[in-house]
Parts: sequence; structure tokens; C-alpha cells
Amino acid sequence: MTITRQRTGLGVGDLLWRNMLSAHPELQSASKSNIGYPIDIWEDLEGLHFEIAVINSSKNDIEITVENNTLKISNKDRKDSEEILKRKYIHQGISRKKFDFAWEISTMYMLEDLKAKMSEGILRIDIPFTAEAIPKKIKIN
Repeated sequence: MTITRQRTGLGVGDLLWRNMLSAHPELQSASKSNIGYPIDIWEDLEGLHFEIAVINSSKNDIEITVENNTLKISNKDRKDSEEILKRKYIHQGISRKKFDFAWEISTMYMLEDLKAKMSEGILRIDIPFTAEAIPKKIKIN
């Protein structure tokens, strides 16, 4: 007989604390943000994952830093091209604004092993679980 320990009842509130506005007013919490950047955050058996739409940004425009248990993601403020400035928009849906996001990450994740990649306008950040947080099978003798 094998028993598998699984994490249950963990909500996003248990995984992330988004109180950075009071401690760091220069940062915006994604949950309070009205910037318009779509962000997906989820957990699976591998760890914690972020996907942020960064259309109109290059890898050189994005800065990811980890300080203590805080993950900070921002893009550089850049000037629009002459072509973009001359446009007379009927609808402008692609955001070109600067953003700063920060999350305090639970110690159940290994921030030192964070991986980031960017493809097709999506920034993907993967943070694995610590060894202690990974579900374990316990064999009963």
C-alpha cells in the first residue's frame, strides 16, 4: 500500500503575499494593478509559474531581480518610434507603458533556481518547489 501526500487547500493567498505597495510604493502589486498587463500565475507539481504578456518588449527591456524572498519584474521606459507617434489610432489596445511588479514568494519555492524565458511576446518564469515541499510517497510496511 502506498500513500501519497498531496498539497490541498492552498490558494494563491497562501502562495503569494501581495502587500508590496505599503512597503515599496514604487512597486505595483499585480493584484492591484490597473496597468493592463495580462499576468497568469499558477502552481503545478513542478512549482510556481508566471506568464506575463510583454508584447512590444525585447529581452533587453525586461529586468528580473530577486531580493530576499521578493521577485521583482519590470520593463524599461522607452520612447515610441516616430512612426508610432504619428499614428491616429481608432483603437489602441497594445500597451506600451512601463510596468513594475513585485511578489513576496513563499519559502516553499527555490528562488535561487528560478528560470526565465521569453517567446512570442510572453515572459515565462518558473520557480521550482524546495525538496521539502515536493509531495512524497510513503510506503507502509
